[in-house]
Amino acid sequence: MTWLRFAVFIVALACSITLAIFIGTRLTEQVLAVIVGVMAGVAASIPTSLIIVWFATRSVAAASARTAPRERAAGDESPRVVIVQPPPATPSAIADPYSYFPPPPPARERRKFTIIGGDDSSLE
Repeated sequence: MTWLRFAVFIVALACSITLAIFIGTRLTEQVLAVIVGVMAGVAASIPTSLIIVWFATRSVAAASARTAPRERAAGDESPRVVIVQPPPATPSAIADPYSYFPPPPPARERRKFTIIGGDDSSLE
């Protein structure tokens, strides 16, 4: 069985090399440069992708370890209860639900504009 695998590997390798030489001799230099550039880009992205996958799986494993239920001691049978109370309501908030809006700004005086280089009349 191992001889058969070895023979298939050798035949596939020989076919790949022959095909690469056959195609490589017929392509222009520009096309070969593009193919080599794409292969180099893919080869350069493989380590980065592996690092990203490693960090992602490591953080998922750490998160699942943190959220795993802990074993309780034999004497601790009652669960812990945490009660969070809302802040106390103020009387003004109960009386006027819109009291948190600030009052409108005071009205301003009308502005007067003067045209520079013109006569002394002002625009209204």
